[in-house]
Amino acid sequence: MRIFEGVSLPVDLATQTQLIVGKRGSGKTSTAVRLAEQLHRAKVPFVVIDPADVWHGLKTSAAGGPGLEVYVFGGRAKDLELEPGAGALLAETIVEHRISAVLSVKHLSGGERARFVTDFARTLFQRNTEPVHVILEEAHEVAPQSPMRGEEIMLGAIGRLWKL
Repeated sequence: MRIFEGVSLPVDLATQTQLIVGKRGSGKTSTAVRLAEQLHRAKVPFVVIDPADVWHGLKTSAAGGPGLEVYVFGGRAKDLELEPGAGALLAETIVEHRISAVLSVKHLSGGERARFVTDFARTLFQRNTEPVHVILEEAHEVAPQSPMRGEEIMLGAIGRLWKL
C-alpha cells in the first residue's frame, strides 16, 4: 500500500496495531485517511469510530466528485442514523457484508457512546474471522487512559480488540 511518495506499507498492516501521534494540526487524521484509502484499494474493509464527526469526507474526492464506497452511520453527513443500541448489529453487518464504515458517535452521550462502542467491539471481536482494520479517531474518547465511571467496560472491549 502506497501511503506517500516513497512510503509503502505491506497490506498485512491491516491486521497490525499502529499508533499515529503528533501535535494538533500535524496531519494525524490525514495520514489515517490515506491509510484507509489504501486499505480500500486493497479491498480490505475498515471501520472508523469517529467521535469528532470528521471522517464523512471519505465519500467525496478532493476534486468534489465521488469518493470511497463507505457507509456513514451517524453524524451530519450520515447515510443512516447511528443508534446507541446498534453496536452489535453494526458489527454483525460489517462482518457479514465486508463493508467499510464510518461510525460517527459525536451525537451520543458518554454513557450511550460507551454502550455502543462496547457492544460493537465485543461483537466484532467474537464474530470476525477476516481482516477488518479499525481506526480510532481521537482514541482517547473510546480508549481513555483514566476511564470515568461507566467507561471501564468500553476500555476493556476496545483494548481486547486492538491487542488480539
